[in-house]
Amino acid sequence: MRIFAKMLALALLCAMLFSLAACAGGNNGEGTGNPSMDPVDVLPGYDYDNMDMSQYVSFGDWNYRDMQITVEDAAPVDDAAVKAEFNSYFNNSDNMYYQAIADTSKPVENGDYVYLLYSGVTRKALEEAVSAGKIADVRCTGMSYTDIVALGLGFSGGTSTSVGYLEIGSNTFISGFESGLIGYVPAESGEENPVRLEISFPENYGNTELAGQPVIFFCKLLYIGDVSAGAFTADTISVEYVNTILNLSGENAYPSLEACFAQIKKGLEQNRETTLYNAKANAIFAELAANASIPTVPDEMLTTYVESVLSTYLADMVDMYNNYPSYYASMFGTATPSKELVAQYLGYKDADYMTAMKTDATPAVKNEMIFWFFVQQEEIALSEAEIAERRAEYVEKYGESIFTGVTDEVVYEQFLRDKFVGDLIEDLEAKGHITYAVAEE
Repeated sequence: MRIFAKMLALALLCAMLFSLAACAGGNNGEGTGNPSMDPVDVLPGYDYDNMDMSQYVSFGDWNYRDMQITVEDAAPVDDAAVKAEFNSYFNNSDNMYYQAIADTSKPVENGDYVYLLYSGVTRKALEEAVSAGKIADVRCTGMSYTDIVALGLGFSGGTSTSVGYLEIGSNTFISGFESGLIGYVPAESGEENPVRLEISFPENYGNTELAGQPVIFFCKLLYIGDVSAGAFTADTISVEYVNTILNLSGENAYPSLEACFAQIKKGLEQNRETTLYNAKANAIFAELAANASIPTVPDEMLTTYVESVLSTYLADMVDMYNNYPSYYASMFGTATPSKELVAQYLGYKDADYMTAMKTDATPAVKNEMIFWFFVQQEEIALSEAEIAERRAEYVEKYGESIFTGVTDEVVYEQFLRDKFVGDLIEDLEAKGHITYAVAEE
C-alpha cells in the first residue's frame, strides 16, 4: 500500500489540466501541464549526502546502464482530445456551467442557477478598515467586488475567486444570501453596480468567530444558467463567456476560442510529455530496486520520513481547520490536532502506528538510498550555470510560483534527481533499451 504524498516542497500543480489557474495564465505560459517534478519519493530532512551509501547499497556485477524497460505511451494530442478536455471542465458535475438564458434582462427568481463571485466582510473588519483609512465608509460606497478582493478584507473562506453557481432556494448559503439576490438582473449588477447583501451569521454557526456577526457580501452577478439548454461545450460557448467564467480581463483574457484551445493543447502535450518522463523514471527505479542489495535500512531514515509525513499533514490540517474548531471536531472526533490523529486519518488505527508507517515507507526510503548511492559513486553535481539553466526551464513550463517557499537545498536536490534520471533515460534511449507500448483505450 502506498499512502505517502510526495514530500518535495516544490508546489506541484495537481488540478486538472484545464483548471482556473491554468487558464488564468492563458497568455503567459504559467500553469500549463500537470507537472510531477519528482520521479521518486523524496525523503526530506535527512542528510544523505554526508553518509556513505555504499555501506548500505550494492549492485554486485550488474550494470544498471544495460537495463531494459518498457513504458506505456499515450496517443498524440489531437483536436478531439482538446475539446474533450475543454468540455470536461465545463461539464464537471461538481460545478456545471450551464448555458446562459437568452433573456439577459431577466431578474433572478427562486429556483434560478445564478453564476457569481462574492466576498464577505464582517462589520468589525469594515470598521477597522475605516479607522485605518483603507475605505471611506463601512458600506464601501462606490467600491466593487474586485476592489474588496484587492484590499483583502474578506474573512477566511468567505471569498470566491472562481466562478460557481448557486441555486436560489437551495439553502446552500446562510439565511438571507439567496433570497437577497432575488430581483437583481445580472447584466445590470456588475463591477459598477455590485450587489451588497447585509446579513448576519446564525448565532449557532460552527465558526465561533463568525457566529452572530453582521457581514456584508459584495457580489458580482455574471449570468443565469439555462438548465434546459444544458452545459456549455466547446461548440456552444463564446470566448466572451470563457473569459467571464474564468474571470479574465485585459491582457489575460483570451482573444479567441482558438487561443484558448491552443493553450489547452499545449498543456495536454506537456502533460503527456511529463507523464511519459515519470513513467520512464518510475520504471528505472523499479529496476534499480529489483537489482539492489539493501540488507538494512537505518531506522533513523524511516523515522525521519514518517515524522516528516506526519508533520506536514498536521500543519495542513491545522491551517485548514484551525478557524473552524467545531467542524474539525465533527470531522475527526476531536478539536485537538495531533500526529496520532493524522495517523488515523491516513488509515493507521493501531496505537503502534509508527511501526506500520515505517514498514510502508521502506520502499520509498530504499529508492532514496539508491539515488544517493549513485550521486556519490558517480560524483554527480551541478554548476551554478546548470542550476540557473534548469531553473529557467521550470519557470518557462510552470511559472516562477513553483519555487515559492522552496529552499535552495530542496531545489538543488531536485535538479540532481533530474540530471541523474534524464542522463540515464538519454543513455537507454540511445541503446534502444526503452520499449514503448501504446495504452489501450
